[in-house]
Amino acid sequence: MKDKLLELHKDWSEMPLKQDLDYIYHYTSPIGLDGIFVNHQLWANDIYRQNDKTEGVYILNMLKNNIDELCNVEKVRKVILKQIEELRPKLVDGFYNHEKYRTFIISFSTKPDELSLWNYYTKDKNSVGYNVQFNVNTLVTNLATRKIKNEDGHIQQYLDKLDCKHGEVIYDERKQLDILKKVINRFIEITEVWNDEWAYLLVDKIIWIGTFFKSPYFRHEYEYRLVFSTYTDKSKLELDEVPIEIDGKLKNHIEIYFDSAAIGDVRCSPTNSRDNIKYPRKYMTRHYPNFKSVVESEVPFRII
Repeated sequence: MKDKLLELHKDWSEMPLKQDLDYIYHYTSPIGLDGIFVNHQLWANDIYRQNDKTEGVYILNMLKNNIDELCNVEKVRKVILKQIEELRPKLVDGFYNHEKYRTFIISFSTKPDELSLWNYYTKDKNSVGYNVQFNVNTLVTNLATRKIKNEDGHIQQYLDKLDCKHGEVIYDERKQLDILKKVINRFIEITEVWNDEWAYLLVDKIIWIGTFFKSPYFRHEYEYRLVFSTYTDKSKLELDEVPIEIDGKLKNHIEIYFDSAAIGDVRCSPTNSRDNIKYPRKYMTRHYPNFKSVVESEVPFRII
């Protein structure tokens, strides 16, 4: 029975990730733009070390606040609520279950010219931002990260293909609750032994799929996410490590390498400087064959 629970824990079939897009857009600063083009990298940031402190906690609050609607079995409600209270501090502290695995995300938007997103990078008259257009299919099918292999005391680094979960973030609370109910019902149906281990696997899975749930207050971001789960369990020696430590200290990101053909055009934020619009053109080289133009934002520029 435990094997069936573990398989259910890893199953994402209840999660309707919307992926039917050709292009997504990564908003960034001039420094971020340089890093993308010079290093051929995107940074995936630890989901619990970002400026949005509701990550992870949001899904637990939704689960707790709607537990009566989501489950009509009293014993099940009790063990779920117990797990919520045990896991919540680990989310608030910044790293959830980091001795076993960590979760990293790269954020994009489905909107190519969104004022609310430009505002993150243009807070004064001298600020400027950019967004980089990515072809979704080319991007997600050619991702890699740097790994470390220890062979007879010799440390080797190499690039290795990396998979991710990806899709549009879900902001609709009704859709979120419907998904949670499906997950809980499948866990209830698989066994009648609703103990702490059962509840841990259930709530842990809900936290994982919750990486694609956000509060409706953020719907103006139209976010599309790439989500990476990196195992760090040192007892599993057959797993090569992803370098997420520097001098024994945990990094807040991992470097993700991509196929340069995934990049399309670049768009500049509202600006009163032609130099800002020209700036990305230096990267129009054979290394980025589909980067053909720098587009100016259609949002009118104004100084606040």
